[in-house]
Amino acid sequence: MKTILQLSISALCVASIYSFNAFGETQSEAIPIVNSYPECNYEVLKEITLQDAASRLLHSDNDFRKDPNSSSVSGKQAEPDGNTVALSLLKQAALLDAKELGASQIVLISSERLSDNRDGNGEASSKTRSFEKTSAAKVDSTASDTTNSNTTNSNTTAFGTTIVSAALIVSCNSKALAKIGVKRNRLLGTTKVSMSYEYSTVVKGRDMTFDFADYALGGKKEVQNPKLKNQVISFDNGVFGVKVEDDLSMLLEILGTPTAELILNDTDTLYVYGRNLWIVVRNNKVKSIQSYNTWLSAGLINYFEFDDRPFLAWQVNGSIGRGDDVKSFDAKLDGNLKEEYTYRLAAKNGLFIDIGLTLEIANEDKRYVAKGFAYGYLDGNDSKSDSEIAPEITNSKPSIFEKIHSDLTEASQTLEPITIDQFPFTPILAARGYQDKTLHIYDRSLAMVYSNKTLRKLIVRDSFFKNVPPKGKWTFGPLQAGMNEEDVTALFGEENIFALGDYWEIYVDNLKYELYFVENEKGVMVLDELEVEMF
Repeated sequence: MKTILQLSISALCVASIYSFNAFGETQSEAIPIVNSYPECNYEVLKEITLQDAASRLLHSDNDFRKDPNSSSVSGKQAEPDGNTVALSLLKQAALLDAKELGASQIVLISSERLSDNRDGNGEASSKTRSFEKTSAAKVDSTASDTTNSNTTNSNTTAFGTTIVSAALIVSCNSKALAKIGVKRNRLLGTTKVSMSYEYSTVVKGRDMTFDFADYALGGKKEVQNPKLKNQVISFDNGVFGVKVEDDLSMLLEILGTPTAELILNDTDTLYVYGRNLWIVVRNNKVKSIQSYNTWLSAGLINYFEFDDRPFLAWQVNGSIGRGDDVKSFDAKLDGNLKEEYTYRLAAKNGLFIDIGLTLEIANEDKRYVAKGFAYGYLDGNDSKSDSEIAPEITNSKPSIFEKIHSDLTEASQTLEPITIDQFPFTPILAARGYQDKTLHIYDRSLAMVYSNKTLRKLIVRDSFFKNVPPKGKWTFGPLQAGMNEEDVTALFGEENIFALGDYWEIYVDNLKYELYFVENEKGVMVLDELEVEMF
């Protein structure tokens, strides 16, 4: 029997007649299975996909149990179709895990093809990811196998909503917080979050939570984040009031909207505030906080918008701050010099607080002073480990470069702008930039700068990430890393090139090419980095 792993809404309609004791439970013992998230500050314990459920239950010792309510009209036991089987397997797996984890509800999650549900203000509802009942939906082809091919189903629409997973959640906390409006961008695979000064729990997958391009539109040019509660760093206070194991909603409540978001790997996401606060969240829980950047190239973060809150005025235990001499540490802090440039406070419950040091030399007087901080859990062997970006996250297909080169070539001829919606690739980093711009990074070698959702500049280089080596030389149309000056000159014509040492400018219609050259191991000047600006 083949299991269908994408459930149409028609299958859910069948499932909606299931009683809570469909799997041998009484009504009082059952865990509710609902179609939308509650209006409160809930917590998601686990999300189970259809594939997970099918793999666990179809190949287990327990055969699939047919639903007693699925009998045919004649009273004979009906063979369930693929959709019903998949939904039942998902429910069984969810119920088993819900009991084990102590979940109070199970929420069925629809695919991103859900129609756009909006409230009266035009904002998307926070329930966008959860399934909402509707009278018109596309019927999955497998659910209509028994329907005459000449019959047209009146319930078919263009949206094709499907159930893809189930979320296990715990009971609502007593403190209800304001809503976050969430709207999926189906082309980019990103999610727009409508923020307020209070936050409800954000249910986050591996898609972006923030679509920063929207902050430059509709009166959202300035993000007004809350003032810092304090500037203390300690084991009891965390950093500015944010502690490890705080959930994402608490982080957003205390610090507000981040400047940038970077997908690091399957579990970790980096949130950046300005250019001086870097926070790793693992599975929606704060893992580490630090004042310095260990992920992105220095040149790239120059595109980030500043956060004018006093992040640099931190005080470890309220007594030691930036610029203080290491000689004063022992009198005020319980720690020791772990290595030449790191002073560590005595770990508490697996936590560490490190003060990064720098060497200052003035009038032949040398001294070590505090420069930055890091806070989080030790990662075994008394060492800390920054969450690294997975190499597979930064890889992309050549088509991503082919697409944007084709768009640019056409735009240079028609003088038409390129909008953010024309580029159907999912960014791994999004940032709110200076002068109301938005920065997207799509892989290790390609970044784009948008203004009002219109492409203004693209940047191509070996890698935007520290500790992520280039996969190979980048290629952008006829240009590629390592081209010598003669080949580039032959391509554009000497008369069209303005050269100033290792920097060249070339104008093509409404495009300005900026080329940066470096000297290779043979002493030859070769192309290293490319920027294209649109007018």
